[in-house]
Amino acid sequence: MLSDATVPRVDRSLPRMAEPESGPRWTTAAGHPRRCGDEDTAGQSTFRSGPTCAEGAFDYDTAFKRNLGWITTSEQNALRHKRIAIGGLGGVGGSYLIALTRLGIGSFALSDLDGFDLSNFNRQYGASTATLGRSKLEVMVEAAQSINPEITVEVFPRGLDENNYQEFLKGADVYLDSLDLFATPLRWKIFDYCHANGIAVVTAAPIGMSSSLLVFTPGSMSPRKYFGVSTGESVERQIARFLIGVNPRMKARRGLVKEDGLDVHGRKLPSLVLGIEMCTAVACSTVLKLLIGRGKVRSAPWTCHFDALANEQYFTWRPFGFRNPLQKLMFAFICRRYLGAKSNPAPSAARRAER
Repeated sequence: MLSDATVPRVDRSLPRMAEPESGPRWTTAAGHPRRCGDEDTAGQSTFRSGPTCAEGAFDYDTAFKRNLGWITTSEQNALRHKRIAIGGLGGVGGSYLIALTRLGIGSFALSDLDGFDLSNFNRQYGASTATLGRSKLEVMVEAAQSINPEITVEVFPRGLDENNYQEFLKGADVYLDSLDLFATPLRWKIFDYCHANGIAVVTAAPIGMSSSLLVFTPGSMSPRKYFGVSTGESVERQIARFLIGVNPRMKARRGLVKEDGLDVHGRKLPSLVLGIEMCTAVACSTVLKLLIGRGKVRSAPWTCHFDALANEQYFTWRPFGFRNPLQKLMFAFICRRYLGAKSNPAPSAARRAER
């Protein structure tokens, strides 16, 4: 037996990266260094990231070579030059970013205006005691760059609105919907723009221990027709319209053990990390199939559902979208059950102005 003195010692430590200054580093198009939250002289809220890793410490081919086998070398090289827009980094959005970064996607457009708080700890990827109070955008870009320092990121730290969503979507191959549920009026406009400009839309809803997937591709039924978007409708009813569109049968609601935990008017909706991560798997798998052109993708009016509680996976087909009698019946049931009389009147002029 060899003594400790005779055992050869092998240095298995990884190459050390250069220690960055505090916070992620971005550069403007002109190449000037910036910090997250800074604005250029024109007051723009978008900027691009640059590498933070010491030269030679990171190699793309080595970092993502374990993808090969399920992905071909040419497909992996193609992913390096794809751009994904993710609208919101709380809930599913942060997990989407990390999964797609590990697939080797090379470019992102990201938006979020919130910081992490305690209520995010049960489900959001970047939420921890170390990030409490910090910008979700900063934390998640740091996490993505720690995986692939070469990614290009365009960030929108003021969030998305009617004035910037078209800039946000510029050059995107796929839009991954992760907007707050209560931003549904803006969601319709983004969906319409994507459909008119040939940008695929992938949206997945985490519902307890389940996930529902809905995809719009160029040539599929339009989002406006599928959801039957109605002008002058209350935000609560638009939310119900969106939820039923993504999950027409609403079977997962049977797993809700305490219905008073669901309060649309009070913006109180229960959520589990299990549903979040299921959404990440099904949505990002769909994005991958769209980008490499391999694997079947069922687009609207089809939806796909995975329910871990019921051990079920099923598809739903709703021809004619919201004109389908089954959709209308479910919409009426959900509005009556969860919204009550508050949702019936159209919003007042003052309420419309507040939005």
